[in-house]
Amino acid sequence: MNLMRVITREETIGGLEISDTHVRLAYFTKQTKKEPRRMAVVEEKVPAGAVQDGRVKNPAALKEALTQALGRASGAYCIVSIPPRHVYTKILSFPEHVTGSRLDEAVQLALGFQLPLDRQKSYVDYEFLKDGKRHEVFLAACERAIIDEYLGVLEAAGIKAVAVETHPVSIARAAAQSGQPILVSLPYEDYRAVTIIEKGIVRFVRTLPKDRFSADADLAEEIRKIKDFYATEYGAMPEEKKIEDLSIGEEHKALVVPGPIPLAAIGALLRGQIPGGQDTMVSLLPLGTESAYEYQKAVAFGDFLRNTTIAVALFFVFAYGATAAFVLSLSHKEAARSLSLAAAPVSGNAAQEEKDARELNDLVGVISGVFAQSPLWSGTIDALKSATPEGIAITGISVTKPEDKISLSGFAKTRAGLNAYKKTIQDLRIFTAVELPLTNLDLKENIPFTMSFALAEPSHAYQH
Repeated sequence: MNLMRVITREETIGGLEISDTHVRLAYFTKQTKKEPRRMAVVEEKVPAGAVQDGRVKNPAALKEALTQALGRASGAYCIVSIPPRHVYTKILSFPEHVTGSRLDEAVQLALGFQLPLDRQKSYVDYEFLKDGKRHEVFLAACERAIIDEYLGVLEAAGIKAVAVETHPVSIARAAAQSGQPILVSLPYEDYRAVTIIEKGIVRFVRTLPKDRFSADADLAEEIRKIKDFYATEYGAMPEEKKIEDLSIGEEHKALVVPGPIPLAAIGALLRGQIPGGQDTMVSLLPLGTESAYEYQKAVAFGDFLRNTTIAVALFFVFAYGATAAFVLSLSHKEAARSLSLAAAPVSGNAAQEEKDARELNDLVGVISGVFAQSPLWSGTIDALKSATPEGIAITGISVTKPEDKISLSGFAKTRAGLNAYKKTIQDLRIFTAVELPLTNLDLKENIPFTMSFALAEPSHAYQH
């Protein structure tokens, strides 16, 4: 058994689609000798008004729908796909000779001029694409308040978001591709989202409110303008398709359970199959996807460590109490037997009884020695928990015995925060020889680290 997979639940990442009419959870069924692993989807209706105009309006109602869906399928970790109503997306192009740090600087400069949102109040992410002789960057941004509304409901429902993306992005990942770009109109209660997908990439998204495009003729005219614009910009006329006419990619068809194919939920599920730490696609989360997965593992590990510490402590308390009661009972019995022996004639088994008594005393001595030699880690763990601030996520603790060094691994949100954390550990009197190797100096945020230190007084760990 791989204990870390049990602790962090790495084996379960579902695809969750949230809309204004339904939530859908896509997941992989367990493989058995008779049945291969397949994709399955559960769906729950969302009460009217719970999600309106792309925003959460009734958190309790949405939470109930999510809880019902989660209760019928496995998977607490999810790639979450949300409506595109308030998410700004754009393709940025840069010359091929702009590479490395210069490309990053060019993207940051473009964000300063082209982003129509307040960057300080928004979640912004981008991923690099490659198209011929130019570098392309897919950019996505959304106001923090809108994303935080979803995250709050997800947390209340017991769902841990590894990444957040939009329905068009999820659909582009799952839908079968051809050489020609496709235009898809996604219907919602208050608007339509028109998206153009080419070679698995979302190249255009625009939302059309129903109060402005209520007539079919107005909607058709606007879609015609969008198609003409795209043909002029990219040199290819998109083919218009309905969402229900799209099919899943050939490489995934054998995995899908028969029935309607919800491409957004399945597209999110497919992203979840990318190994943790290797997902560099756009995500509208406070942390990048690579770090978000590690952060969720750190939370799970912390919960496991806390629960294990409590369980071990309770075990020793009960074991110590039971042993003490057992020894006290034996003591009373031995005292009573001694009085009885003093008043009775010496039997022929006296030598054997004396031998048994000595063996019992030796056993009690061994038990006492075991308790005396077993280290108690609760004080050390409590000290680390109290000293670990927000912005530091612990993913692992390695220690063999109190006399050896303790190794602590995790992620720091910023370099300054990591240096401050090292100083905090150094200032704790119970630790000494604190070492933090300088690695990943090119990273300014979400920095992986490994810190080592020793107990200043190892003998204190044996004091019960």
